[in-house]
Amino acid sequence: MGAKRYSGKEITFIFGTVQVKGYARDQSFIAIEGQADAIELELDVSGEPTFRFLNDNSKRITLRLARPSGDNAALTAIYQTQKQTGEIFIAPLTVKDEFGSDIHNAKEAVLAREPNPEFAAGSAGVAEWVFLTGDMNMGHLGS
Repeated sequence: MGAKRYSGKEITFIFGTVQVKGYARDQSFIAIEGQADAIELELDVSGEPTFRFLNDNSKRITLRLARPSGDNAALTAIYQTQKQTGEIFIAPLTVKDEFGSDIHNAKEAVLAREPNPEFAAGSAGVAEWVFLTGDMNMGHLGS
């Protein structure tokens, strides 16, 4: 059995027609988290619990890019167009590990937040973008 490989260069992030590659170094550059817990607890007046399954597959995705990355310009153009026109840009979003272990797809996603301006001595900095999705298919295929 050969050694397993991993490279951040092999992670594909596509929003609409924008394919991103300028990820930040030395930290998590893509984080996908659920918008809600899968199960909710409700207590009646006597303290008796009822557990309820929520069919919420929406996700919040944080994308961290190196501030000098040219990909920031493409995302900024989308975000600024939304603000100027008042129309939300809805597009498919895919995150894929090119080694074949994970693929996550959403038919509908939006660019919800632009990065806060940050400046640091000795560092180019990180631009943190936030996306929201509707129903996201989380595929863990194994390696």
